[in-house]
Amino acid sequence: MRDAENAAFARGISAEHLMNQAGSGVATVIQQFFPRSGYCLVFSGKGNNGGDALARAAMTAGWLQHPAFRLNFEPWLPVHFWLMGGMSLLVRDVSFGSRALSLVLGVSTLAVFWLLVKEIYGKRAALLSLLVFTFYALHIGYSTTSSSEAPYLFF
Repeated sequence: MRDAENAAFARGISAEHLMNQAGSGVATVIQQFFPRSGYCLVFSGKGNNGGDALARAAMTAGWLQHPAFRLNFEPWLPVHFWLMGGMSLLVRDVSFGSRALSLVLGVSTLAVFWLLVKEIYGKRAALLSLLVFTFYALHIGYSTTSSSEAPYLFF
């Protein structure tokens, strides 16, 4: 993926153009499933974080077509794909499964965070820290996309 992106950059294609093409492709697929006009809410981060999340979900969907023990999901580590694949098999939908994994682990991270702060600083500090962390924009963002950050924060 990285090589293809670098080759495109070498040909003078901008990152913005690549993301626009990706967005157009996603829009086309969404329109196939939802042909009537309506609203679509998208959560993605700055830069290419949202694109990475979509790419990971697509790679997971491809892997689930022929699942096998695999250690190379270049450029990402395999554990996240195995977790996304497992959740996707449970809910029978890769897009929802990927996001559900991030949401479950993001919420679980709050519990672990609260317990850790409570142990070190006490209940009052734990509650205040939990409130701040709960509404921290990056934590919300990573817990609502299929990004790999929520699983790695949890572990």
